[in-house]
Amino acid sequence: MFLKHFAYTREPVDCRIDALVGAGAPGETVTLSFSMLAEEACNLIEVTSSALKSSLKTLDLHCVDLHIVKIWEQSGLGIYQSDGVMVPELLLKDDRIELKDGYRRKFKRLRHIMEPFWLYEPPQVRLYGPVCTSMQPGQSKQVIVSIRIPPDALSGHYAAELIVKEDGKISTLSIGLEVYPISLVQARQDAMIWFKGSLDWRDRQHYVPEKIFRRQLEDIYNTGFRSVSINETDTSLTQRAIDIAEQIGFNRHLLIFWPRSNDLHKLRFRKATPVYFISDELDLQIKQCHGQGVQEHPQVKAHMLTASAAKQVAGKTLVTVYIEPNARELSKQLVLDAVDVQSYYLPKNTEHIFFRSQFEQMRKSDAYYYWPAHMEKPDLHRVLAGLYLWKSGVEGIQPYCYQHLPQYPFSAYNDFDESEPNTDLEDEPRSFRDHLSTYPSKDGPIPTLQWLGMREGLTDLRYLNTLDLALERVESISSGGAGARAAAIREIMEKFLDRIDLRSISINSEFDPQPYPHIQSHEYHEFRKFCALSIIQLQQMASSFNICDQRILTEGV
Repeated sequence: MFLKHFAYTREPVDCRIDALVGAGAPGETVTLSFSMLAEEACNLIEVTSSALKSSLKTLDLHCVDLHIVKIWEQSGLGIYQSDGVMVPELLLKDDRIELKDGYRRKFKRLRHIMEPFWLYEPPQVRLYGPVCTSMQPGQSKQVIVSIRIPPDALSGHYAAELIVKEDGKISTLSIGLEVYPISLVQARQDAMIWFKGSLDWRDRQHYVPEKIFRRQLEDIYNTGFRSVSINETDTSLTQRAIDIAEQIGFNRHLLIFWPRSNDLHKLRFRKATPVYFISDELDLQIKQCHGQGVQEHPQVKAHMLTASAAKQVAGKTLVTVYIEPNARELSKQLVLDAVDVQSYYLPKNTEHIFFRSQFEQMRKSDAYYYWPAHMEKPDLHRVLAGLYLWKSGVEGIQPYCYQHLPQYPFSAYNDFDESEPNTDLEDEPRSFRDHLSTYPSKDGPIPTLQWLGMREGLTDLRYLNTLDLALERVESISSGGAGARAAAIREIMEKFLDRIDLRSISINSEFDPQPYPHIQSHEYHEFRKFCALSIIQLQQMASSFNICDQRILTEGV
């Protein structure tokens, strides 16, 4: 039987269903979910989908993508390794396969005959086709249905069927999709993600072939990011990575993570604006230094050298900040030049983000924030990429990160081995968990529920931007009825956003996946639906007033 299952909750609802219903705007990816409950043992279950059809158009069959959610043991839900817990995370085509990765010895230089050189080998995983699984009596498994609505899709109702074959028997589950008659604007806030993939085989920890490099960047772009970091140390490979990113469509910012001071003038950007990374949590890097020794710290020297080089090419500069008061005091002590963007480690700076939203004098430079994006907390990532960003008023986000593979010889698929040996945050004598928003395979990235949550947040942000513009347009109309309706919509919108508290959000919890205990997962979906229906209503009102204005002008003539 089929059970109701909200996409980002851990357990299904005890409610049988015979249909999935969703809605979205052209260009959006709609996420639907259900659980299959086995009444008897099933050796092979295969799930496929028919094409979505309306009375006027049929969407390409590839617009519907299916995944089974793999539940496996991870070392907690937070940043550090802790007690093992079973969590739903990986989105697979077949959850019965063995996720076997390892390292293969390579011979890139003559010396590698004597000095072993190992490169990571990800597992072979099927990324396309039907969902396949098996089940035991009483067992339930969650299926994710992702529907990519083409940008040119006609509005209206579309229908399809999921076909479930279970040991020769066939069951069906209806899909109903409503395509809204609206066009979502691009968010004015910047969405950038840290990307560690490198085209340089010498960077053995993060090297990926160019084919995979492209597929990963395409995945990041399709998720909703329009800015990304470039993790190359070689100038020619930096340029190659820039060209690939711009070909894919990244057109806001490209963060040059390892800027070579003498070569910045050689880089060419055709679509995106370069941002040069100056220093990483400088306040944390030199926390043990005092007095005159701070000036001689290698991180301080590197900061000043790179900042000077970036100025010479008129480039924007960015630093990350671990704790804002400490960083501010350090900047005064060193008399550092102002940077264009400060990116704050959010778990340590929620108070600063709150006060910045309240006082304009605290907004002297652009602000971004970042957080550990590998935690299996889809609703947290959704909120931080969407509603929290809107509420905070900062200029952008930089979640860390897409894939940060462990060092040799450790596995990306073993959360209990080392990730970065001898690397601790603050004074915590604990090992990090693997920093993976998506997982590597030979043919491309494997998505996760937390990665889908990030996509939901970026989509929420576009809805909020579109709704705000529609409200401003109607509020400018000198009509009591229109103004009253716009005021009522804005009041409901702000009432929900008031629940998004900038200071009390739970981020690093090792056991609780929810950002707010008073907001249930499905409420974020309901708020987006409210935004969509409000946009439709406001656009209709604005259109009717435009028609009336045109009629008055015509009759006057």
